[in-house]
Amino acid sequence: MKLASLKGGRDGRLVVVSDDLAWFAGAAHIATTLQAALDDWDRCEGALRNLATDLEHGAIPKDRFHEREAAAPLPRIYGRVGGSGAVLAARDAISLGSGCSGSATVVVVTGDVPAGISPDEARTHIRLVGLAHDVSLSGDGRDASAYSPVFVTPDSLGARWDGSRFTGPIRIDLNGASHDRADASGDFGALIAQAARTTGLGAGAMIGSEAAGSALTQGDTIRIWAEDDRR
Repeated sequence: MKLASLKGGRDGRLVVVSDDLAWFAGAAHIATTLQAALDDWDRCEGALRNLATDLEHGAIPKDRFHEREAAAPLPRIYGRVGGSGAVLAARDAISLGSGCSGSATVVVVTGDVPAGISPDEARTHIRLVGLAHDVSLSGDGRDASAYSPVFVTPDSLGARWDGSRFTGPIRIDLNGASHDRADASGDFGALIAQAARTTGLGAGAMIGSEAAGSALTQGDTIRIWAEDDRR
């Protein structure tokens, strides 16, 4: 299942996106925002999956999905471990100074995670997987992160998801040329357990694991993506 937030309001408008990323259906009757869905995941997940199935089968009205109309899936992140600062959509511009660098990062979004959980237990609280481009902005002490237009449920990754990590390469093109092909992520079960060790995590918390980095200058265009086991 693929979920996105269309631009509008502080937290976007939740939609379900087709597997081929071509179409979407509004999900406001289930949850108005992705954060609201995460807060009530036990109720919302099944309804969202049914909506995704209806979308794939052409059983409901649908509209074309365009990346430029998507906000970050979580326009306001309530907790990010391994990255912080401005939250940007995939196609938003970032103003760069000299000496800036960017990191392609795999991220997961959790449900509520109790304190003191084990890594094996922690992986069961992973709700969504996505990509981010974390940028260090030289000279002003700020960071910015641009997020993939859709986040996906782990089961949709097929053999690329082993229960705790994304196992395929992260592909990076810089200014239209192949830049890097990096093995993806760390063990998110262990990362979540560490982050939740003393205080736990709330629904919508995000954990990142860097895949590869690059130096950036003003005017650069970077494309970061991953492919599932069907490609």
